Amino acid sequence: MTAYSATSLQSDLDTLATAYRRAGLVVSAKQTEVMFLIIHQDSSTSSFSVHEDFILTPHEFTYLGSILTNNCSLDSKAEATSSFFADC
Repeated sequence: MTAYSATSLQSDLDTLATAYRRAGLVVSAKQTEVMFLIIHQDSSTSSFSVHEDFILTPHEFTYLGSILTNNCSLDSKAEATSSFFADC
């Protein structure tokens, strides 16, 4: 799910959670993470929730073997790659 603002993303999360609840499903805040990109150095962080449970907002996470960061840095990927080859 993508959004251009924190308010828009929270609204989308609320809509999704309501639709899931109507279908008898649950969005698990424990298994959900939100990553937002830092476009400006002065960007403030926002918190997000589903059914009043806060969702983690990590600075980086691994998705399909790639390390994604909120500042689009490749440092973590480079460190992971170099440590992989160091073990060979």
